[in-house]
Amino acid sequence: MVQKAGKVNRPNATRSLTYEEEDKLFKSGQFGVSSPETLQRTMWWFLSLHFRFRARDESRKLHWGDMELQQDPVQDGHEMLAWINERATKTQKGQEKGHQRAFQPKIYATSTERCPIKFYKLFRDHWPKEMKHPDSTFFSAVRQGSRRENSEIWYMKAPLGKN
Repeated sequence: MVQKAGKVNRPNATRSLTYEEEDKLFKSGQFGVSSPETLQRTMWWFLSLHFRFRARDESRKLHWGDMELQQDPVQDGHEMLAWINERATKTQKGQEKGHQRAFQPKIYATSTERCPIKFYKLFRDHWPKEMKHPDSTFFSAVRQGSRRENSEIWYMKAPLGKN
């Protein structure tokens, strides 16, 4: 009776995507560079995967100055994106409150077509110049009606909405 009413215990833990599931998202066009929305979604995915974002709050608080494109001195200068300023969240105190991780999360360049650094640079190139300051929000609203088809600027100066 309880099972029919839909009131059974379900697992609360999430599971990671398999490589096949991620591949499907790229092949179906949900991830990629075909539109501002897909590029932004892909950037969110890479940052969530490598920086371990846990909620939308961490994405909304992210600023351009929180990350830095660097050269890795250990791997012959290969490019990497380092998360240098973690903000406070429900589960992390963040640097604002004196907490610092024992390591600095990084995303390394790969030689594949799905290189996270390549997507980061494309994302950055479609931003208005005046929004690339360290205190500017990283995820912003997509320019819809005012964007010409061949326009290089895909994003607005307004932060991305909550929903």
